[in-house]
Amino acid sequence: MAVRWRMLSPGVQKLLMSNSASHYIDSVEGLREACSGWQQLAFVALDTEFMRSDTYFAELGLIQLNVDSKLLLVDPLVPGMAEELAPIMTSPDVVKLLHSGSEDLQILHQYLGSKVGPIFDTQIAAAFCGFGFSTSYRSLVEQICEVQLAKGQTRSDWLQRPLAAAQLNYAAEDVAYLPALFDELNTRLRGSDKLGWVEAECAGLAEEAISAVDPEQAYKRISRAWQLPAKNLFALQRLAQWREYTAIERNRPRNWVLKDRQLWSLAEKLPAQAAELSAVGELSAAQKRRYGETLLELIESVLNADTSAYPQAIAEPPGKSYAEIGKQLRALVLACADELQVAPEMLARKKDLEYLMQTHASSGSAQLPPSLNGWRQQLLGERLRERVNRYFEQQVIGNGN
Repeated sequence: MAVRWRMLSPGVQKLLMSNSASHYIDSVEGLREACSGWQQLAFVALDTEFMRSDTYFAELGLIQLNVDSKLLLVDPLVPGMAEELAPIMTSPDVVKLLHSGSEDLQILHQYLGSKVGPIFDTQIAAAFCGFGFSTSYRSLVEQICEVQLAKGQTRSDWLQRPLAAAQLNYAAEDVAYLPALFDELNTRLRGSDKLGWVEAECAGLAEEAISAVDPEQAYKRISRAWQLPAKNLFALQRLAQWREYTAIERNRPRNWVLKDRQLWSLAEKLPAQAAELSAVGELSAAQKRRYGETLLELIESVLNADTSAYPQAIAEPPGKSYAEIGKQLRALVLACADELQVAPEMLARKKDLEYLMQTHASSGSAQLPPSLNGWRQQLLGERLRERVNRYFEQQVIGNGN
C-alpha cells in the first residue's frame, strides 16, 4: 500500500511544499547549529553529489542531509566540515538512510577517513519487498509516495560555486523522501526474517565501502584473463598492478593509462624490446613514449621470474556440459524468489552460480562462494550446491561408470 500524502507528518508535508525548504550550509558554525540535537535522533537521511569524469578518485561536491525534517545541503569544500560531520556519520546509535549508497559510502569514507554506519539502504530493502532489483529512487518515490520527481541535473557540475537553484532543489529532493521510504519499507519488513537479511546486506555494503582496491588483484577484473597461460597471466597481474598504482598516483581513470584490451595484448605477446612493443598495435604513439620503457622493464621482470611467483590459474567459465545444470540452478533461484517475493538477484547472482559450477569442474565437488554463506546458505546455498553435485552424480550413473 502506498504511503499517501496524508500519511506524511505535517513537518515533512510543509518541507516538501516549500520552495525554501532546504538550507545551504557553507560554514562549520551553520552545520553545528542546524544539526544540534542529532544525538537524540533514530536516523538521518543522507546522499551525495560528486564528479568522476576525469579522475580516479571521486570529487565530492555536495552532501545532502535530512535531519529531523530539516533538509541541509552541506558544502564539503569548506574547511572543517569533515570533522564536524564525522560524529554524525559514524555514530552507532543513529542509522544513516541512503538509496543505492555504495558510491556514497566509498566517497564519504575517503572524505571523512572513517566508516559511515550503521546504514539502511532503501534500494536493498525495496528488493526484499517486491519492488524489483536495483529500483531507482525516483521510481520508488513514485510507487510509495505517489510523487513524480523531476529528471535532470545528473550531469551537473557539482564543483562549481555557486550552485544553481535547480541543482540545489534536485539535491534536496534526494533526501526529502527517504524517511517516508524507510518508514514504509521497514513496516513491510518488520516481524519477518527479511528484516534481518536487509540488515545483513546493509552491514556488508558498509564494509565493502571501506575495502581498499588491492592492485595485486586488479587483473582478475580483466575479461578473458582465464585464457592466458601461467606466465602470461603473471604478466597481466603485474601490468594491471602497475596500471592501478599509476592511475592512483596521477588521479586519472585507469583506462586513461591503458585499456583492459591493451593490457591483455601486452600480456599475450610479451614484447621484450622496443621493436616488439611497436608491433603491439593497440598502443598509441603517446602511450609508447610515456610508458614504453616501464612496460618493457616490467615484462623483462616477468620473463626472468621464478614460476613460484605465478598466480593461481583463473577458472574457465562453465562450458556446454554445464548448460543444463545452469538452467536448473537459475530455475531454483527464481522459484525461491517468487515464493519469498524478493528480487532473485538478492538471493544469488550469475557469478555465484558460475562459481558453483567452476568449483565442480576443477575439483569434482561444488563449493559455495562467500556470498552464499550467512543467511543465504541455509535458505538456498546448500540446495544449489547439492543440486550441482547430484546432477553430475546422476550423469555418471547414467553413463554406466
